[in-house]
Amino acid sequence: SRDADDEQVSTKETTYNADHFLSYALNASPAKLSLARLAAERGSCEEIRDLGIMMMKEEDEVAKKVKVLAAKRSIYPPHKFDANALNEFGNLHEDVPAEFDKQFVVRAISVLEKDVDMLRHATECEDRWVRLLASERLPLVEQQLAQLRFIRERATKGD
Repeated sequence: SRDADDEQVSTKETTYNADHFLSYALNASPAKLSLARLAAERGSCEEIRDLGIMMMKEEDEVAKKVKVLAAKRSIYPPHKFDANALNEFGNLHEDVPAEFDKQFVVRAISVLEKDVDMLRHATECEDRWVRLLASERLPLVEQQLAQLRFIRERATKGD
């Protein structure tokens, strides 16, 4: 049908659009930093704490680059962040340490899967600087995701 074709074109244009990616990155960064900080502070094992520290460092670096690229396109972080996004991980503060690790892994996998999807699309967008940033960032996020999946698989076998 014509409507379905129009919808597919619209989705593809949005998916490969630099503005869409930069807006997503600006909005998602505070929540990802919050999640990583929680892992660094509350992880019951060194592996989770180290992963949180690495994720914080990498997210901070990419956030600076995204802000520069976004500003060049007149895209700015929201003045107010979505409270739901920032509080999405709030109940992790209450989890006992062993339960925290499990919940962190589950939530971080979900977040990073979305990041991988967005980054893959951004490697094909029209803006060469966004393509470069996404191409640099994608292997790092895929590595973090693989590490989290390994941790989850190992924990599942241990149960």
